[in-house]
Amino acid sequence: MKSMTKLKRMLANRRFEKLFKIGLKKNKISYFEFEIFEKLKGYQYGGCPLNVLIGSRRLSDGKCYDRSMTLTFIFNDCVLVNGDLSRYAKTRGDEKFDHSWVEVGNFVYDTTWGMKFDKKIYYKLMGVKINKKQTTAQMMQNEWYVEQKQSKLEDNLSFIDITAPLFIAILETELKEYERQENKYYIELTISLIQYSRELLEMPEVKELVRKKEEFLKNMEMVV
Repeated sequence: MKSMTKLKRMLANRRFEKLFKIGLKKNKISYFEFEIFEKLKGYQYGGCPLNVLIGSRRLSDGKCYDRSMTLTFIFNDCVLVNGDLSRYAKTRGDEKFDHSWVEVGNFVYDTTWGMKFDKKIYYKLMGVKINKKQTTAQMMQNEWYVEQKQSKLEDNLSFIDITAPLFIAILETELKEYERQENKYYIELTISLIQYSRELLEMPEVKELVRKKEEFLKNMEMVV
């Protein structure tokens, strides 16, 4: 029984890798355009810069529902989709793989892989079974969603002096991995995200917040 399960998983992996290579060769699969991360600048989620949350593999992996939802902020007309990737699940030896992604026209943006897929290739490769989907128009009817989409990073800087150094540490660790792998795309992207995080710490508003915090701590009376 175990040998049969192992064989099925091996065959599923071979099929997945074959289709993936075909997609790459035909330019039907690619990394996110750098333009995506430029558009994400200024957006925030929970006080964190979205270009970093989505651009960092460690910060986006396993967070597909949140990250996909926030990626829709930069598109005027898209569809947020939740579903089961049945064929991909088989490569893991599982029956199901619940997932979320964004569809823009004939393309799929998947934040877990950080990749843009031709929709037909994605559905065939992953074995998509849709559970739920919402258009931009439908999402804009939700008060919470609108509030999140309209909230800008500049309006929520209170904790940037705490979070930015954490992001930088994570990104620098990732950068070392990408340099070992000689992954030019992620080297360039990660360097830009590190630079952006450092620039946040240099913002006059952030420096003023830090000054006030330090002044408060310095002026605390000593309790005898």
